[in-house]
Amino acid sequence: CVPRGGGQPYAARAVEERSGFGAAQGGSGSRNCGMSKFKPLFQAAEDVPSRNAPAKNWHQKINYYTQAIQAWQEGCDSRENKANAYSNRGFARAMLREFEAAENDFNVAIKLTPGDPLPHNYLGNLYYTQEKYDQAALKFSRAFMFGLDDAYPDQAVMAHKLHTQALGFISQRKLGAERALAERERVEKEKQLRELAAAIAAALAKAQAE
Repeated sequence: CVPRGGGQPYAARAVEERSGFGAAQGGSGSRNCGMSKFKPLFQAAEDVPSRNAPAKNWHQKINYYTQAIQAWQEGCDSRENKANAYSNRGFARAMLREFEAAENDFNVAIKLTPGDPLPHNYLGNLYYTQEKYDQAALKFSRAFMFGLDDAYPDQAVMAHKLHTQALGFISQRKLGAERALAERERVEKEKQLRELAAAIAAALAKAQAE
């Protein structure tokens, strides 16, 4: 997704459909693919304004995407389109800060189309927003591996920036942990030296008394 200012990785704009609808894939048997409601419901979600949109718009988009997912038909609608619906619903949920539900949607989209870089990128943004920098860095790396730079160059620019920042935070945390450990070891060593000095002093005092 296209990040915006103020540390908010999600931009209030519609997510472009990645694979295109075109003609529905041909089914078999008695299934009537011409009656599939997936396409119009998905399009209805896309048509809801999202730029600087109020929360009610995102709720409306979620409702349409949910209906589209429920209307999806095996053999009529492609797995890519179903993945798009999950990914886009996750995006809308992320805009409402429904992070757990958004994460679930993105993971379903990844399961349906593992090689699509966009839901990996969305998850990277989601984890970054929650300061889960290890998971964010991993998902951004996956997005790059699956071709985010070529497929979505605009989003890749911000993804690289957030990836670098996530790695920086991880490094700082590691350095902080190392410094904290060194400080604990220093304090413990000083304690042991004080105890040793006290023991020596006590032994000398006892020897003089005898």
